[in-house]
Amino acid sequence: MTTPAPAHRIGRKAAALATSLLLATGAGLAFAPAASADGGGSTLRMPITGIGIDSLNPFLAYFAGSLDVFAGIYPALDKVEQDGTVKPYLADSWTTSDDKLTWTFRSTRV
Repeated sequence: MTTPAPAHRIGRKAAALATSLLLATGAGLAFAPAASADGGGSTLRMPITGIGIDSLNPFLAYFAGSLDVFAGIYPALDKVEQDGTVKPYLADSWTTSDDKLTWTFRSTRV
């Protein structure tokens, strides 16, 4: 007859398993191919970062994976460069009110 393992040993095993799964998933994402379209032009494949996709609703999404996908679908008025500077994307310029509560974006595109 065997005796059950103490609860703290089971917790450690579960934590070790969860950590190894997260590391394996992260390693798999690191080797994911870059964004590309298939020959038919109807599928965009792109790697995601973070935990994954939590929602396909852009108003409810929180995880980085969801936000990465939405960034590829929905264009933005501006973009943040790797060094943290903000550059125009769809908007050509913008101004803010003195109280910083109203932002006005301008674009020459129709």
